[in-house]
Amino acid sequence: MNQVNQLHEAKKSASQKGVQSKRGKNLLIIAIMGVIAIGGYNLKGYLLAKEGGWAYPPAKVALFDAQYYQLPNLFEGVGELEAINEVWIASEVSGRVESINFESGEVVQKGQLLVQLNDQREKSERARLVAERHYIETQVKRYERLVKEKAVDVSKYDEAYSQLMQIDASLANIDAAIAEKAIRAPFSGTIGIKQVHLGDIINPGQKLTTLVDGSEFRANFTLDEKYAEFLTVDQPAELYISALNRSYPAKVSAIDPLISNARLISVQATVIARNSAEKDIAEIYPELKSGMFVKAFVEGEAIDALLIPETALTYTIYGSSVLVMQKNEDGSEQVKAVRVEIGEKQRGFVEITKGINAGEKVVISGQHKLGDGAFVEVVESDTLSFEVPQFAISNMATQ
Repeated sequence: MNQVNQLHEAKKSASQKGVQSKRGKNLLIIAIMGVIAIGGYNLKGYLLAKEGGWAYPPAKVALFDAQYYQLPNLFEGVGELEAINEVWIASEVSGRVESINFESGEVVQKGQLLVQLNDQREKSERARLVAERHYIETQVKRYERLVKEKAVDVSKYDEAYSQLMQIDASLANIDAAIAEKAIRAPFSGTIGIKQVHLGDIINPGQKLTTLVDGSEFRANFTLDEKYAEFLTVDQPAELYISALNRSYPAKVSAIDPLISNARLISVQATVIARNSAEKDIAEIYPELKSGMFVKAFVEGEAIDALLIPETALTYTIYGSSVLVMQKNEDGSEQVKAVRVEIGEKQRGFVEITKGINAGEKVVISGQHKLGDGAFVEVVESDTLSFEVPQFAISNMATQ
């Protein structure tokens, strides 16, 4: 009985699989027929369009007139910001910290005592040398008098005087050692966070804190060697600091005469005020901090450039192209794909060096759904429409 039931179930399962397989084949045939129908419909529309009959509605696009502009010739480089004076405060000698005379973040003056190391041994040695000098100085005066009276040989005076000079040299040496134990501010500025504590034993060269004079800021950056011949001192520059999303005016203050092995030239530009107010840069731009990453633009002589928005370009492995609008005799508008060569890119615009002429209208939106020869409808306004670039000055009329 069980064998009969199993046989019955097997036949039933096979029957269901056959039905499912047949249903799947039917669905596949329907899908293929749908694709063929759509293709035939599109082909019919294409043929009717060629015969002057029915066609798909033209795509709506926005255009831009290619024109010549005075384009600032900007040399771009990257670097970092630095203050006119900035230093790690460190000790020249080893010793134990006896006193710390500053608070983190406060303004200090040039020569102000910052950290005092234990100098008792040096002071004791100095006291001994002072006493010894006093004795030898007395001897020198005595021998000087006796030499005049010819009571002693002049060599006695010379020997005592030599000892006096040696004592003076030893005193100068011990004074220098005592000065090294008193760590002072080399210039006025803002002190950083202290990295030392009372009682610490420090070693020569150990960093104790930072000191920054932010009265003036400079940017150090590099440019390609091809720009070397166009660089001059006092040349206008612009420093863009990405962390602040803001640009600052500057001027070139120094140019390194040596080209690096990486074929780069080092340039330094000084931040300047936008007005003539006689204030420190730190007061005018308090947000600037030493070490900030900057993108520098040095302004060279302006060039005449044929500009279009970068959105008009279509990039392929074969090169760049744009769609140029053309009007037919019947008033219809079509686009033509044109291969172009590009030059400088600035703030959303690109220079066209070959391929189109001034006055031609290029498609700046909607080109992703167009092909060569497609019919279009021009719209007056579009979310991607562009105005004349603010950084360029119109230089030439339509040619």
